Amino acid sequence: MTLPTDNGADNVSRAQFHQGMFTLQHLIDSYVTHSRLMVSAGVTSTSTLEWYLAQFKHLKLLADFPAEALRTYHLASVELTNAFCRVLKALYKWGTEQELVPKNPFVKLAVPPCGRRERVLTRAELARLYRVSPRQFRRLLFVQLHTLARPGEIRQLTWGQIDWGNRVILLTKFKGQKRRKDKLKARPIPMSWVVYRLLVNMRRKAKDTSPDSRVFRSPRYGRPWTSNGVRCAMRTARSVAGLDGGGERVVCYTLRHTGATTAIRNDVSLKKVAEIMGHTRTTTTERYLHLDTKDMVETIDNVFIRRKRGPEAST
Repeated sequence: MTLPTDNGADNVSRAQFHQGMFTLQHLIDSYVTHSRLMVSAGVTSTSTLEWYLAQFKHLKLLADFPAEALRTYHLASVELTNAFCRVLKALYKWGTEQELVPKNPFVKLAVPPCGRRERVLTRAELARLYRVSPRQFRRLLFVQLHTLARPGEIRQLTWGQIDWGNRVILLTKFKGQKRRKDKLKARPIPMSWVVYRLLVNMRRKAKDTSPDSRVFRSPRYGRPWTSNGVRCAMRTARSVAGLDGGGERVVCYTLRHTGATTAIRNDVSLKKVAEIMGHTRTTTTERYLHLDTKDMVETIDNVFIRRKRGPEAST
């Protein structure tokens, strides 16, 4: 297929379209090309494009299926997750707007809610995970845990995003930026002293510290981490660390949940945790917090300890 000249739809053979040979793969290729142009223009992030590509892999078996004939019942072999449904709806919405498909058959497709993560790593589990990880990956995990940042925010961190004087990481492009009422142009992520010292040490030894150069690089050829590379590294690390048992799978996002829960357990207010995590509402942050049995027992103990100091203490 030839590259498009404008919006990505021109890479479709009009003969194929009119003869009914326009397949799902053609639609996906057109959308991906369009998305790459949006990345080049700075409208879409590379992490968003990688997210699309990861979801499109689930449609591999249906690649040669006529795009306009695809319906929900054809997706019996595909798990209709929140991410997959959102991408599928976006794909066909765009295809309809570009007149590549006559209508969007997935307008009424119900998007399931995001699965709530419950897994919180213990100190022993974190130690095992660090121990089996290569140094470059271990540092990435450590910084993510201690900043409560999203995996992509740390993976794509550049030296130019670090404000050394104020000890913060400044993100000029971040999730939810368009929806914020305060029109925040740069979201700060505070660095603890231990993270600050680690990054200072890494900068001293880095070959390239130009503003656009990535901070974290994979052991292989020293190239910047890709989302797939991080995913594969985590899969290997959790397996070797013995964290692959039953229950919720340990992924990079687990560290964000673990960090938020640790902060709350150490009496950091929900509002402050929300600000650090980049949430505009504390109700969003509450999904990341997990109380175990020990926490609940200590909480109920504290409730009654306080009551003894009140008017009813003499009863």
